[in-house]
Amino acid sequence: MRLLEFIYYLSILFAAALKSFAVSKIPIQEITAEYIIYSGLLYIFFNYQQLYKKKLMYTMVGYAVVLMISAFFAIPNITLLQFNNSLLFPILFLISAIFFYRQPDKVSYMKYVGIVGLVLAYFNLVRLSTEANLRTTVTLQNNAGNTLVAISPFIFLWRKDHIRIILLVVILLGCLVALKRSGFIIFILICLGYITVRTHKGIFSRSIIYSSLILMILWVVLVNNEDGVLLMDRLENAAEDGGSGRDDLIEHTFHLLSYNDFSDWFFGSGYESFRVDNWKYFNRLNTCAHNDYCEILYGAGAIALIYFISIMVQLWKRVVVLYKQYNKYTLSFLSCFIVLFGASMFVCSFVHIWYYMLLYCLLGCLYSVTLSGYGKD
Repeated sequence: MRLLEFIYYLSILFAAALKSFAVSKIPIQEITAEYIIYSGLLYIFFNYQQLYKKKLMYTMVGYAVVLMISAFFAIPNITLLQFNNSLLFPILFLISAIFFYRQPDKVSYMKYVGIVGLVLAYFNLVRLSTEANLRTTVTLQNNAGNTLVAISPFIFLWRKDHIRIILLVVILLGCLVALKRSGFIIFILICLGYITVRTHKGIFSRSIIYSSLILMILWVVLVNNEDGVLLMDRLENAAEDGGSGRDDLIEHTFHLLSYNDFSDWFFGSGYESFRVDNWKYFNRLNTCAHNDYCEILYGAGAIALIYFISIMVQLWKRVVVLYKQYNKYTLSFLSCFIVLFGASMFVCSFVHIWYYMLLYCLLGCLYSVTLSGYGKD
């Protein structure tokens, strides 16, 4: 039975990776979403006892239920694929949390998932250098830049510091090539988290040496590489372009909300409704709000937003607990939080964008194994 459950979880990881790294929209992506959602709902139902006395898992179930209710109110303006996509975050988290609570000894395999993800992200970077179509180039750039950052927390599952540093440098170089401003900022925050946790454990001198190495490589690349200069230009222009128009999108969100009726405020206007209304009223490109809090409030309503904020608060509390325990998974969990919180501010990482699906799995994994007492030094 444990072997069958392990094989099932591997199939979930495969489906999540396929949806995260595939650039073109292909039918298999729809099938993977359906497989994750419907098999996941059955898996959660038959293992509901694993949810007992686990507040974050209860909250995640509540968030999924509210999303389902919001989808019901959005009928007939929501498709089955949109319904499935909206549930990917809570379902993947719960599948992983239940699996690793039952089999916490399998956590060591997750570091190899990170290596596979790194290879797939670099495969998209190679395609980026040879792609002639502008639309595909932008898609590849977004995919590679975001998935590289999403892989970062997996790196800290490796116990050797020199392996971590090598892999972090590989990710850094990929982020610079992809020219993702938000990804670069999140990466720097992850490095600061690395320094903080390592110095907290008393490994001060080694942390300074490794951190200096990363900063030196970063300086060399930025100063002597044209791509690095372009990235610096983008960072310097962040205030002028309003974060690539994000300021306008946030303003549009609250302007559109002023037209909502009572039920829309509580249960939203429907999945991806911001895209439609933003184009309809502002003649703006077909784009999401680029902020999860605005997107969830407009699309799923205030109740869903309250659940989402509660999830983020509970994740941060868990980081603090692990930090105080000197838990060996603190770095990975903290990095997960940094990536997801940062992405929730800059893109719709929990709603429309599927670059972070493997990260959802890792988050559920680390939540359960640390809850089971694993990783205490």
